[in-house]
Amino acid sequence: MKQSAYRILMALILCIALCQTNVYAQAPRSALRNVLQNTAMRTRTQTGTARYRSVPILSFHHLSEETGADLTPASFEEYLRVLTENGFTSVLYENLIAFTNGEKPLPEKPVLITFDDGYASNYDYAFPLLKKWNMKAEIAIVGSTVGCRICRDTGAEIIPHFTWSQAREMIRSGLVSIHSHSYNLHQHSATGQTVLRKGVQRIKGEREEDYVRVLTTDTLTANRRIFNYLGYTNVVYTYPYGQHNDLSERVLEKLGIQVTVTNTPGISDIEWGNPESLRLLRRLPCDENDLDLLQVIQNAYRSIQ
Repeated sequence: MKQSAYRILMALILCIALCQTNVYAQAPRSALRNVLQNTAMRTRTQTGTARYRSVPILSFHHLSEETGADLTPASFEEYLRVLTENGFTSVLYENLIAFTNGEKPLPEKPVLITFDDGYASNYDYAFPLLKKWNMKAEIAIVGSTVGCRICRDTGAEIIPHFTWSQAREMIRSGLVSIHSHSYNLHQHSATGQTVLRKGVQRIKGEREEDYVRVLTTDTLTANRRIFNYLGYTNVVYTYPYGQHNDLSERVLEKLGIQVTVTNTPGISDIEWGNPESLRLLRRLPCDENDLDLLQVIQNAYRSIQ
């Protein structure tokens, strides 16, 4: 069917080329050649690589075996099975960067698995399952809560977070990459205080230079922790709560962040040779048991067609 449709399309293009101006009439082969070359340039690279890849980025948080948990390890493993058996290949943000730098193509059906916040359950449950299914995942950590079980400001209990040592173990496996979810901009009710700032958003009345200083200091602190404990320069930033603005994008880009990630539902088109296509990436929320994961992905594909 696809080949027949392609032949029909080419026939239509030929008819259009032959019916154009006298220039086309005098040299129809050259005109058609130009049309075909321009079409190929928009859809394929010079090496034949698809110029665009629509990449579903799946968003997860905490896994638990407790009754009423949003997401159980069993459900997460089922999602890994579904992805594997339906031909999806898990990739990391470094693979997207290589693609947009024109260095290396992506697989035919890429998928990116992400976890936010850095919970200990990512190490205890998700990491063994990733190894079992040979799947990769990205984890966005809140730098100030690594290894914590209580809120440092109030002593209130929080969901435990994995340690730097556990982070290094996951990194060494080659299946996990860890990046920034801010250092301390993911504030929540455990502080016992009113949260004035929603992620990286500006506080009402805040001067631009003060806002830039806050975001810059927080980002550099998080990146310094990642470099000191994990040994590499971080270039990926998942926005706390998915909140972002034009100024935050400019600040992060200036600080060397190449990939920014939101909570906006959907699939993003990644373009070969275009690093700008890695900004404000969309994700599909999957913190739910018994999802029809294929249907979630297919619906998202249809939304961009």
